Amino acid sequence: MPYRFKLDEKVRDGFIRIAHEQIERAQAELTGASSIQSAVHETRKCLKRIRALLRLVRPGLTEKIFKRENRAIRDIAALLSEARDNHVLLETIAKLEARKADAPLMNLKRLAFAGCSAHGVAEDPGRTAAALAGLRAVEERLRKISIEPASFTTLRRGYERTYAHARRAIAGAYKKNASEAFHELRKHIQIHWRHTQLLSRAWPEIMEAHAAAARELSQILGDDHDLAVLEAFLARAPKGEIGKMEARLVRKAIRERQGELRELAIARLERLFAERPPEMGRRIERQWKAAKRLSQDKLVNAGTAKRESIVSQAPAATEAESEPRSGRAA
Repeated sequence: MPYRFKLDEKVRDGFIRIAHEQIERAQAELTGASSIQSAVHETRKCLKRIRALLRLVRPGLTEKIFKRENRAIRDIAALLSEARDNHVLLETIAKLEARKADAPLMNLKRLAFAGCSAHGVAEDPGRTAAALAGLRAVEERLRKISIEPASFTTLRRGYERTYAHARRAIAGAYKKNASEAFHELRKHIQIHWRHTQLLSRAWPEIMEAHAAAARELSQILGDDHDLAVLEAFLARAPKGEIGKMEARLVRKAIRERQGELRELAIARLERLFAERPPEMGRRIERQWKAAKRLSQDKLVNAGTAKRESIVSQAPAATEAESEPRSGRAA
């Protein structure tokens, strides 16, 4: 089912349903996928969706419960990170090569490929088993979770809170102009993107466009982060594998591309986060309530139309049936 709350379900019921769907998808990927790389990638996406769901309902949880479950899901993701990260290095080099054709990337590519071959090809049964056990334990606990208040107020507060965090992260990233700050910004954008998906029934056409804009930003900032990871990999390269001039030119290409990506992101960020957090929170709550009324109106209208259709399709009474009988037959 779609990753979103329904208009006609209780908040706690929706939370448990969505969490179960994502855990079930992750389990299916880890046990049934033909490619370990695909399984890890898809499972980690499921885990990010669950963590975003937890953040949305965070105002309705105790801080102890939130931190426990958030940490548990993060630890499961960490079990699966190495295989995926090795392959991302090769993808990042290919993207940089396409943009900066004069950058000397052959030796870096060779080292990344060697690391990928050594660590990312074979599935690690122990890690997979640990991840599956962790998922089962998380689901068992989440089924018993309590959310107070169990109303849209909790979702509105969660949406407003993470939206405010994203706005602060934008200011911090462009002030510091550091890879760590932009990586932090990307995480906030990803959370906002998923929260918009979760509340998309408030106004599907508008919320889907909003989510698409957030997703595009996540991809831009994701490329920025991948370049930072590549630069860190370059710094760890064994002595003598990459010359000083070669490394300097690669770093120059990385930073030039990061500058382009950050410039590409700024106007998109300003447009997406133009509203103040309280305004955004009030708007999403009003839209949700209005959407519920519209949904109820549609149900009423559909029921009326169905009854009218049944009446209109009923066979007309014959003349004998339509006239009342009076007296005995002659």
